[in-house]
Amino acid sequence: MGKIERYLKNVQEKMGSSLKVWIDKDATYPDGTKVSDVAMWNEFGVPSRNQPPRPFFQRMVMAEGQHWRREIRSYLKMYNNDGEKVMQEMGELLKQRIEESIYALYTPPLAPSTIKKKGHDKPLLDTHTMISSIKYKVEK
Repeated sequence: MGKIERYLKNVQEKMGSSLKVWIDKDATYPDGTKVSDVAMWNEFGVPSRNQPPRPFFQRMVMAEGQHWRREIRSYLKMYNNDGEKVMQEMGELLKQRIEESIYALYTPPLAPSTIKKKGHDKPLLDTHTMISSIKYKVEK
């Protein structure tokens, strides 16, 4: 377990609430493909299909994770140490940061054949289905 994970586990224990953020496992594209599968394929790549990784989630954690402690402290002050409210705010924040990471990702670039098929050069963003499938839940 890494430093960020240990810190978040400690926060969870102190607050009595946990936060889960995920891509809705039941969400599908019109052709029936699971959005969670597409997210995984993009995050880690699919070498057998010559699809490179486009790690929108890992990049967000690496870029933002170091700031979560400060965010949590700020929310604790704002909500008078109400752990459930803090986790709600963090859920909204993480959902927003994942969305921003998807919008910001341009590398590795799409193959010319994919650009021709899609009509644009923006990876991860065709239907906004993945973005609308980002969910979070606070549990006691």
